[in-house]
Amino acid sequence: MQQPPPSSDGDAWTLARARSNEDRIKAWNSDHLPIYEPGLDEVVKAARGRNLFFSTDTKKHVGEADVVFVRSVRGPVGRWDGATSRLFTR
Repeated sequence: MQQPPPSSDGDAWTLARARSNEDRIKAWNSDHLPIYEPGLDEVVKAARGRNLFFSTDTKKHVGEADVVFVRSVRGPVGRWDGATSRLFTR
């Protein structure tokens, strides 16, 4: 597996997947991933605990992050046109 590129300060990149759904996080940390994608098991197992982390501690990981990606899929619909509500996004 190819190593991640170094960041601007010389450290390797770290990816943390923070989510409030504890069952989903447990699945990502198990030997049986919650989704199937050819080769994904090997990639996750090689990186998990080294530079890939799955956690419910959103405050910790967002607080430590240089960049945060917010994914909003199938979220609560809050607008007349069916778009996802961003009411709680700051």
